[in-house]
Parts: sequence; C-alpha cells; structure tokens
Amino acid sequence: MTHIIKYLFLAFLLFASFCLFYSNLPNVVSLSFEVPFITKISTPPISINYWLMISFCAGIVFAAILGALRVGKVRELTKQIHEQERSIHQVLE
Repeated sequence: MTHIIKYLFLAFLLFASFCLFYSNLPNVVSLSFEVPFITKISTPPISINYWLMISFCAGIVFAAILGALRVGKVRELTKQIHEQERSIHQVLE
C-alpha cells in the first residue's frame, strides 16, 4: 500500500512540473481514428505537453499497481514457505 502512495505522490509532483511545460509550450495536436464507412473518432485540439503529462502519470500509476501486485504475491509465497517449514518441523519432532 505504501508503494501506491509513493507513486501517486511522485505522479502528482511530475504532473505539477509538467504543468510548467504545458503553460510555456502551446503546440497543439488533434488525434483521430477512422474506420471507413463505420466510425470516425477525433479529439479536440489539445497541447502535446498535456498528452505527455497524462501518459506519463498514467504509466507511473500503472507501475505502482504492478508493484503492489508483485509485493502481494511475494508475501503469499513467503507464507506458504513458512507453513511448509512448520509442517516439516512437526514431522521431524
């Protein structure tokens, strides 16, 4: 759980620092996706820096979630190892 809090704090700091870039560099891009005769999806013009902020912060949060899942698996395996050690000691006694 502390990993998630640390990564969220890091994401907030990076988002704040990227806001400085966002305010200073007004380059604009519009993303579009089109499937002929079915649909066309496009975004309104948004600054490139804003897209970078969103993707980078989302990546940090995703890394925090993956780290939390990994820590949970390690704890589960550690519990299983301790249970097996206890059963071995009971058999040997």
